[in-house]
Amino acid sequence: MQKLKKFLRNVWRGVDVAMALISPMMIIVFIICVLELFYRGGEHFRLVDQLEQIGQVTTATIQHLDIHGKTALIQFSNHEGKPEHGYLELKYYARRVVAGLTVGSEVRIRYLPEPYGNRPVLEEHFRQLRFHWTFTGEYGVLALICWAWMVIHPEFLYIGYTRDFSSIFKMELHQ
Repeated sequence: MQKLKKFLRNVWRGVDVAMALISPMMIIVFIICVLELFYRGGEHFRLVDQLEQIGQVTTATIQHLDIHGKTALIQFSNHEGKPEHGYLELKYYARRVVAGLTVGSEVRIRYLPEPYGNRPVLEEHFRQLRFHWTFTGEYGVLALICWAWMVIHPEFLYIGYTRDFSSIFKMELHQ
């Protein structure tokens, strides 16, 4: 039993040292993730604002539906009457909404006119798009992991506050 405790203590000490050595990288990755989240959040909310202000509403026909890829190819007539194609991203909508979509069915969409790009969304579910946080995705999870890592090993956060670097790493080598 003592050998098992000693082995587990040594394993934990090795994991702890590895986490301490990797913690400077976690600080950098956390900052990159936060910057990426700000960028994606700004892009998402800018799209929603543009759709509210200058978005056009029309009827579209679903040409192809890829539920696993979470997209639908739609065809619609723009404000000039010319036919256009666009991809409807299904990640914003509940499963029951996506299950109700079929190839050949008509849906009401809101889209941006030509100079702003073509990002159509379902008109009847447009309000829930503003509060949909899919842009956080993997960067949000990674930022949380890095934050938790920095909480467990904050040594490198304090490296500029001390002159005695040995006080930062209080590791017991002999036991």
